[in-house]
Amino acid sequence: MPETGLLEPTSISHGPVESPSLVNESAANTEGEPDEQLFQELSMAAGQAAHDINNLLSVCMGYSDILYANPEELPEGGLKDIEKIFKSCQDFAQVAQSTIELILAKETITPQVREPAFAGQALPPELLAKAKTRGSRLRLLKDMALRLLPVDEMSGALVAARHLEQNFLENQRSRGYCESIIEAANKILDICKDWQAAFEGGKAQAEQIDLRFSMEHWQKLVKAQAATRRPGVKLEYARVKESFPIFVPRTQMFNVLQNLVVNACDAFEGQKPGVIKLEVKREQPPAELVDPDATAGKFVAISVTDNGMGMSPEVLKRIFETFYTTKAPGKGTGLGLASVKKFLDDNRGFVGVESQPGQGSKFTIYLPENSSAQARPPLTKAAAA
Repeated sequence: MPETGLLEPTSISHGPVESPSLVNESAANTEGEPDEQLFQELSMAAGQAAHDINNLLSVCMGYSDILYANPEELPEGGLKDIEKIFKSCQDFAQVAQSTIELILAKETITPQVREPAFAGQALPPELLAKAKTRGSRLRLLKDMALRLLPVDEMSGALVAARHLEQNFLENQRSRGYCESIIEAANKILDICKDWQAAFEGGKAQAEQIDLRFSMEHWQKLVKAQAATRRPGVKLEYARVKESFPIFVPRTQMFNVLQNLVVNACDAFEGQKPGVIKLEVKREQPPAELVDPDATAGKFVAISVTDNGMGMSPEVLKRIFETFYTTKAPGKGTGLGLASVKKFLDDNRGFVGVESQPGQGSKFTIYLPENSSAQARPPLTKAAAA
């Protein structure tokens, strides 16, 4: 990823921006301010969206770098296509970075928020001056989401990546890089739409997903993500032949998987990259995770295992706390695993973690199996992604 400076949200312009009301009147206090709970929910929605966008941008930028480094293999007009992708990613990265900084800002009105995660990149005073109340801060966060929709830059990146893909007729490796860029860009668009919907009072819609089919596509994208984030890491996926239907929001489910894989990649920091294993199976949550009365029915378990540095008992106790991170300044936000926990809480799921220092870690998420409607194979690749 290129270095990106912080961005005043109004410096990206797609024309006039309509800003509908942020909250229902019933959710405001007597001064017209949104209440603390709504403020926290919307702030986290924006922060988690920005965090997930940053993760996906690493795929777009990483593979664009590889293509750019081999100009002799590029088709005619290829360099211009890559430059369009770079520009789109940089614009999105700036908005995502500013969003995270706004949420983690020192001069916060939210007591739970700690020091900025990005050392030396404090928000401009003029931006913080506009965000001293809950309502004004939410308006800025919504403005950032609105300025990504219509997402002209990322749409331009998609056009450029598709043009490249169509011209790599003989070079299957480069064609594969383009396919990963396209899939990551499409996921970014989905996240942007969910971000905007959250600020308009909507919720991501759950749908029937069969992990037998969706994991085939998702594992390819997280494998690309692992390769660009931690070169040399090996990601293994145990393919399944039977149906594993669940009922959850599709984009959020993918974000959970990518956050767990990114977390596993970072477990190899300071040592030789190793192996990450993905597995899907039927398994009931351990008794210590759940109320026995709440575990009726079958569960689908998705596990992400690494042989990295592992975690101490002290760290394990805090890994799902919002903003908690053991990474160096500028390397982590403390939003990834927090978003995993929130997703599971919202979808009647659970998470178990096994880890010891020097022995790696295993994260297993449990979601209710939903076989009320027979999940069918997608008609296209895009339908499964």
